[in-house]
Amino acid sequence: QIEAAKAKVGLAKSEWLNVVSLAGNINEFSIDPSKAPTNIYYPRYNLNVSIPFGLFGTHANSVKAAKRELSITHEEKEDKIQEIKTEVLSKYQDYIMYKQQLALQTEVVQNEYNNYLQAQGKFQRGEIQIEDYNKALKNYNTELTSKISLQRNLAVAKLEIEKIIKVPLETVLTSAENN
Repeated sequence: QIEAAKAKVGLAKSEWLNVVSLAGNINEFSIDPSKAPTNIYYPRYNLNVSIPFGLFGTHANSVKAAKRELSITHEEKEDKIQEIKTEVLSKYQDYIMYKQQLALQTEVVQNEYNNYLQAQGKFQRGEIQIEDYNKALKNYNTELTSKISLQRNLAVAKLEIEKIIKVPLETVLTSAENN
């Protein structure tokens, strides 16, 4: 759009050339007066230059309009860049949040799994009732389901970022770490 607006400014600047016209007329007796015994055509040469008075007002205004359109296009570009930057940073914050939640949830799942294994051993030895064993299993499955949900959310957040930046997130993170 910026290139199109620059082209419009150039067109507006040279538009006045389309309005100015030049015409001339020379009759055959003006070229070779010996062919006519007397010259009956006056004036011998005709020259006409036509410049409309409106040209002086419209040309300047059309150039101003084209320059303003170029300026608006630059502003729209900057707004779009800022919008994309905000969106990427927001989605990156979501990504970081899900990553941290997943790390915590992994620990919770590991703890619940250990509790489940202990309950299983106690149940096999007859130290606890089936209800306590089922409760430990249910807690483990609930936390495991939460972990799977967080893994999905993390993967979706990563895909949303990559969709916007059009490169793998690991590439960007690696280059950021190197700089």
